[in-house]
Parts: sequence; C-alpha cells; structure tokens
Amino acid sequence: MKIIVIHLFSFIFILNGCANNQRQNDVNHSPIMEEFEFEQSVPFTIAENYFSNEDLNSFITIVSQSEFDQYIGMATTMGKHGQPTPIDFKKQWVIAVALPSTDINTQLIPISLKKDGKGKIIFTFKAVEGNKLSYKIKPFLAIIVDRKYLGEIQVIKI
Repeated sequence: MKIIVIHLFSFIFILNGCANNQRQNDVNHSPIMEEFEFEQSVPFTIAENYFSNEDLNSFITIVSQSEFDQYIGMATTMGKHGQPTPIDFKKQWVIAVALPSTDINTQLIPISLKKDGKGKIIFTFKAVEGNKLSYKIKPFLAIIVDRKYLGEIQVIKI
C-alpha cells in the first residue's frame, strides 16, 4: 500500500510540474508579451557651462553647430572646470530644455534618457524649485547624446 501511495504522489508531483511548465510557456509566448515594448537606457553627458537665449522656452534637438549657436551660448568661467563641455556634432547631438525666466531658483535635473521599443527617445527631467530670488534666471539643461540614438524625441517634465 505504501508503494502505491508513493507512486501516486510521485505521479501527481510530475504531472503538476509539467502543467506549471506549460503555463509558464503560455505566459512567455502570449500575444500580450509579444506586443510589449521594452525600453533601453541611452547614455548621455550633461553639457556644462552653457546657457540658453530668450528664444528657447521649451525643448529643442540640435544637430549642428550653427543651430546650437542660434539658441545656446557658452558660460565660460575661471577655474579648473570652467570650460564648456566639448560637443562634436559629427558624432553627437544635443537635447536642450529651457523654461521661461523666473525669480524662483530653479534647477533642471536629468532623470533618464530611454529608447522605447518603437525607436522613440524619451527624455525625462525634473524641475526643482528653491527660494525666491531678487533677480530673474532662465532654467536650462542640455545633454549630449551619441548620434546613433538620433530620432524622434519626447520630453517629459516631472
């Protein structure tokens, strides 16, 4: 009798394992999973020591030096890290974000740059507001991206 019970439990255990494996395969090959789009992180560098002119009040993608010079200026300062970050437009492009002038101390912080399953680049940044100032500033952020990621872009402010 013990042998029959042991064989019965073994048979149930094996049957259950096969059923779970089949259910797992069904989930992995379902039409829902095939339509799901995976995101890929895209590397970037923050462009330091630049500012935007008054014409830029949203975001722009820049692919040439002449276009860059039209919207962005260099803010060179003295010291070890005073030079603007070099940009090679033959190999790179720029995503620049500027908000309207404000008297609230505002810093723009990059959160992520991703490429979705359809090839769209999604740039997410955060605007951190501080204290009231006695003068106006123009919050600005620019990132440098490798040209191999050039494409349609969506910018999200959180």
